[in-house]
Amino acid sequence: MRTSVVRIVLGILASILLMAVLAGFFFFLNPMGIHEVNRLRWVPILITGIALFVGSRINRKTPLPWLLFLLLPVVLWKPFHFLYIPFVFSLVAAGMLAILANQSRLARPYRLAALSGWGILFLVYLFSQPLVIRQDDFSSRPDGSYEHALVLWDFSDDTPSQLPDHELRNEQGQTVNLRDLRDKTHFVTFWATWCAPCMRDKPKLAQLKQAFAADTTVQFTDISFDESTEAWLTYLEKHDPTGQQWFAEDQGATSRALQFSGIPLHLIVDDQGHYVKIRSFDLAREQLLERVGRERRD
Repeated sequence: MRTSVVRIVLGILASILLMAVLAGFFFFLNPMGIHEVNRLRWVPILITGIALFVGSRINRKTPLPWLLFLLLPVVLWKPFHFLYIPFVFSLVAAGMLAILANQSRLARPYRLAALSGWGILFLVYLFSQPLVIRQDDFSSRPDGSYEHALVLWDFSDDTPSQLPDHELRNEQGQTVNLRDLRDKTHFVTFWATWCAPCMRDKPKLAQLKQAFAADTTVQFTDISFDESTEAWLTYLEKHDPTGQQWFAEDQGATSRALQFSGIPLHLIVDDQGHYVKIRSFDLAREQLLERVGRERRD
């Protein structure tokens, strides 16, 4: 039993170390220049599979029930906002299949089946999201396409993105829903008090709001990604910004609902709830002015 415990501990430590190295390679170094790599779900599937395969190699003689403890490193994905239902089940499945594929005590067909299962799971997630490689002078266009980028694949359809059914909180603590942003043009800004680029854009955002103060066809909504409501409410009390002020209690869930990573981010939403995502405030402002001008001409 003592030997089994030692092997399990060593396997867990080996998996954690390898996960840390690979996560650093993909999410922090990102030498390949993958765009928005921290929201691509195939990356944690790949890292989990590799790390637990290596960790299980130390435990080829450990009793099978004990191998479940090798799945513990999966919880390390929580800070990366990947530990959510139902995706957590895919992470556990990837880890378990990698462990079984490395067990020489199992018949070869079973090990090949486990390895094939992990491979299929990885490929499903690999091709389920666009893979874009940033090149020199990379930028996002207002329509959501990219400039100076190599799009290896993008199997998403051309259907306009629709705001999801996703709940947030307003400054009174009441529940609000992204889905309700319709019936007029909406300019939505995701920001936080700790985000330096967000704070630099605040004066320009205030000027834009002032320019549309008398226009009832345009509504502004600021959604905070602050870690606590205290920092957010303190800012609101001090600066009293105009427009709707909302708070994302689960930033990971909000990012997944709209499929983005990182702030600042701006959405231009039409009266049907269709939206485009724009990183640059200046581009978002131009898009808003162009849209409103077009609607007035029509």
